[in-house]
Amino acid sequence: MSRSNRLSPHIAIIEPVWTNYRYPVYSELAQQARVDWIFSPARREAGFGGVTPPSTPALRYIELPMRKPFGPELGFWQAGIVRYLMTERPDVVMVSANPRSASFWWALVAGRALRIPVYAHGHGVHRRKDVSWPYRRMMNQLLRLASGYIAYAPVVRDAFARRGFSTGKVEVAHNSMINPCPLAPQAKTGAERGVLFLGRLRRDCGIGTLLAAAHRLRDGGHGIEVHIVGEGELLGRLRKLYAGANWVRCYGEVYDPAGIREISQACFAGCHPGLAGLSVVHMMSLSLPVLVRNGLEGHGPEVALVQDQCNGICYGPGQRVTELGEALSRMLGNASELRAMQAAAYACYGKLITPSLATQLGRILLQLPTREGSAESGDEASAPSAAAAELAMEPATELAIDTVMDRAMDTAAK
Repeated sequence: MSRSNRLSPHIAIIEPVWTNYRYPVYSELAQQARVDWIFSPARREAGFGGVTPPSTPALRYIELPMRKPFGPELGFWQAGIVRYLMTERPDVVMVSANPRSASFWWALVAGRALRIPVYAHGHGVHRRKDVSWPYRRMMNQLLRLASGYIAYAPVVRDAFARRGFSTGKVEVAHNSMINPCPLAPQAKTGAERGVLFLGRLRRDCGIGTLLAAAHRLRDGGHGIEVHIVGEGELLGRLRKLYAGANWVRCYGEVYDPAGIREISQACFAGCHPGLAGLSVVHMMSLSLPVLVRNGLEGHGPEVALVQDQCNGICYGPGQRVTELGEALSRMLGNASELRAMQAAAYACYGKLITPSLATQLGRILLQLPTREGSAESGDEASAPSAAAAELAMEPATELAIDTVMDRAMDTAAK
């Protein structure tokens, strides 16, 4: 698609950094419109990945410097946002909703002045235990200035409602990712002894809890292994500490989906003992039931998909080695229950990506009519992506999908 074709809708997406898992989403969205993806450079050790593959005529990258004169907690901004809006005049803007970013507010105000619809995209007040009076005033102002708020999941919209905010402008686009190399549960043999950790290796990731629990199980006679995929500040230390342990494998940054699938073939489950998020969806796409600490507080909204004893295990509370070890031992000790969990995890992933995140965003940003079968209705979309179409499921599995999603939404609403 030529960028000179002014008949095509022009979408601007403003995010703090380029991320590998968003590329397929925005690449698919670029089939409906011209997309400018605006981001700032990130340190490699932060675990977001390098800027690959390159941009295309329909999906243009625009890198702007991030200014942090007062540190990351006291306010920052992406230089050049307002200038971009004034010169490019996109038809619609989606911006990551970070109230600490000055450029986020500049985009909202500039959008109002230039009559460009600006949608905020985020998890709202979902992660906040308490909403103070100043924060409530700030969030109400955000909702007034924005053309709409695109929530990561129904639990985000419901959190707004529970806290007394208006949800008139809040729409849901299920935060997900399409794995081009999924692994069906039929590929599992029952002989797997690995646990997959997938995510950024930062201080709140809880990898130490998983390693300690696995070590105890090995002392008890279980031949369990831990496979760690991810980049971050803890990677170097982990490699030094476990250099002589053949049961711990640190792969570092692996953004080749086929490579991650190959690693997962040795695993019976996935685990994120810290504050989990989108990696839960990725692990489910590999037929791995996910172990997470109990409760939604602090987690990303994607964790609401994990239903205890159905498509994963919620242990805890907290990052407790004993409870996690018991949960892993329970999985290993019941082959039929584990196989059912693996099938339910894969089925939940199939439901989540139908329709795809790009399709959901396109309907909101381009104001396309919602067909019967959207993610909100819980039915299948009429035009799923190619990856979703490959997830051929039996009727019993379809029933399992609906059960999992219904339980997730019921739990989130309580």
